Amino acid sequence: MEFNTPENANNIRQKFAQDNVEASSEIDSDLLVDKLGRTLAWLMRDISRLYTGIGQKTLHPWGITMAHWYYLRVLESGPLNQLELSKRVGMASATTVPVLDFLEKSELVLRVRDPNDRRKYNVTLTDNGRRLIGEVMSSFTQLVKESFEGASPNDIKIVWKTLLQVEANLLAVNADDNADY
Repeated sequence: MEFNTPENANNIRQKFAQDNVEASSEIDSDLLVDKLGRTLAWLMRDISRLYTGIGQKTLHPWGITMAHWYYLRVLESGPLNQLELSKRVGMASATTVPVLDFLEKSELVLRVRDPNDRRKYNVTLTDNGRRLIGEVMSSFTQLVKESFEGASPNDIKIVWKTLLQVEANLLAVNADDNADY
């Protein structure tokens, strides 16, 4: 059975639209799994994959991939060394080198030896990289707007609030897990 069909999405939306769901400290397990057996985490994964697939098509005219895009977006906040960059992107450091090779060859980033530690390289965006981010962001902003068509501004605020809470909870669980090592 296909999970990502408009009919299935409409059925699920209708289920929650008809229910008066109130905030509670106790969460009913039935709210965490839909009629297709998907958990909310699985649905978020499916949505992420849809954004990634559409994003890949969006990036094609610029000659970069979603992996390249993730690195560029992280570097938008400022220069980072390669290890910190790979951590923030969530990729193995071995994967970072070929991505940076491509981005440097494409004149989107610049790698410079760290003056305090010659074993490290700092990576920064070039003017071309910043320009590309500006061009691409308008396309991605439009994609996100289209994906929320039919949702009210309040719905979007609730999505943000809820997902940020889920993220905070998972970061806390992850920190607890890492404390054991």
